[in-house]
Amino acid sequence: MRRGDELTLSTPSGDIVLDEAEDSAPVVLVSAGIGCTPLTGMLSHLAALGSTRPVLVLHADRSPAEHALRAETRELVGRLPDGRAVFWYERPGPEEPEARSGLMDLSGLELPDGAAVFLCGSLPFMREVRARLLAAGVPARRIRYEVFGPDLWPADMTDAAPTRA
Repeated sequence: MRRGDELTLSTPSGDIVLDEAEDSAPVVLVSAGIGCTPLTGMLSHLAALGSTRPVLVLHADRSPAEHALRAETRELVGRLPDGRAVFWYERPGPEEPEARSGLMDLSGLELPDGAAVFLCGSLPFMREVRARLLAAGVPARRIRYEVFGPDLWPADMTDAAPTRA
């Protein structure tokens, strides 16, 4: 590609979308690693709208330096009147002094009632976090997900299966 080349672009697409019909429901964006990418797009959309919805961003990563879109996430959350973020790092660093150490742990974390929850990350991560969300009382129908690669959720998981948006 060179300066002046013309490119054909399209809008992003995927299996998780922010439902405008739920425009007053709280939003919880849960990711690990590069799984933050599609959720940061949702966060950007909410910030651009000046959304007053409660928005909770939960992200786990190896370290602040390896956390893709970390600065952008902080900036976008800061633009939301009812936005907050909680980060977990296996190797914490001074860039995020408020971050929690280790793997994502939802215990002691207050999740907003009636929230639309979006998960994106590795399948083991999503299985673990989804189980914790269900244990915390989040209905399965309120949990949506994006899988990197083929959808490997067991077909025999009826009500326990994640909801694809």
